[in-house]
Amino acid sequence: MSWSYLWQSAATSHAPCTMKCTTKNRTRYLDITNTADTGGRVCDALVGMHAFTGCDSISSFAGSRKLAALKHLKSGKTHQEIFSQLGQAWDVPTELLEGLQQITCQMYFPSSHTKEVNKLCFQLLCAKRAEVESSQLPPCED
Repeated sequence: MSWSYLWQSAATSHAPCTMKCTTKNRTRYLDITNTADTGGRVCDALVGMHAFTGCDSISSFAGSRKLAALKHLKSGKTHQEIFSQLGQAWDVPTELLEGLQQITCQMYFPSSHTKEVNKLCFQLLCAKRAEVESSQLPPCED
């Protein structure tokens, strides 16, 4: 049985699909079916954003970078398009890689005009005189 079949049968039977969200002090259940119905382009891009930023327990972006990625995703159609394209093919086109680098640069240093993560990493190292923790630096292009 495929996931699409399960999703379609849940959607047609009006059975809610929920996700449990737990913090230290409270537990909430989010109605994913409702979110998917009203989400539009942002909802389509969430899977790509999650694949790019990593899961919560092993995140490729330390600190509040996932929240920054979500804010960028909500901010404009360009970011939504970039994250929507992610995962549609095995090979990442050059234009998509450039867009992902630009988003990464904005996540780490919003006022920078740098669009390449390797250059941004060098700039941050120079600005901090190499006294920087690895979690404060963006991942390299590779």
